[in-house]
Amino acid sequence: GSPTTVEGQMSADKVFAYFKGQHKTGTINYVITSCLPTVTGQQQRRSGFEQEAAKLNKTSPFKLKEVGFYNTTTDPATNLSNITNIYTAKRGQIGLAYAMCGPDTQNWGTVLKHNNDHGILVAGYNWLPQILNLIQAGWVAWALNESLYAEGYYTMMKLYQHASSGTALPKGVTYGTSTFATKANLAQVRQSPDVKYGNG
Repeated sequence: GSPTTVEGQMSADKVFAYFKGQHKTGTINYVITSCLPTVTGQQQRRSGFEQEAAKLNKTSPFKLKEVGFYNTTTDPATNLSNITNIYTAKRGQIGLAYAMCGPDTQNWGTVLKHNNDHGILVAGYNWLPQILNLIQAGWVAWALNESLYAEGYYTMMKLYQHASSGTALPKGVTYGTSTFATKANLAQVRQSPDVKYGNG
């Protein structure tokens, strides 16, 4: 799989690049939401984002400030309700929602769409079909995803090469790559095996 701490850093880098492109100044408040906050990967995504944001704050014309971290749960109805409540409480106070899993990303986009609110940037994860639709419609800025297909293909190819021709198996850790789905590459993402075969 992909290193989740690096995914958090990548997300922070993209957020800062976006706001710099908008010529932002001052303080931009943000919240982090997680559907599984006790899972190591989610904790690493959070720490990677927070550490990179702290580093980038030192040289940026604006500052990101975390004003809340929320457990949204994996239950679909509860997740939507929780994000609706967070939005209601923080509306007008935040400029960014860092949504660390698929249900959060989808529901942030859904809540903003229902409220016709383009004032909050949603930086999310996962290539679920509805998330891609929300990116296309402009309610989610982007979603980061690793290629489970590529990871599976790599593993089987190495095993096949070893069994068929004696090629040495790789040693150590081999990481996969993560890719942002945005409006710019959405057509390509929709054609990827990860979306076609439901691995989003």
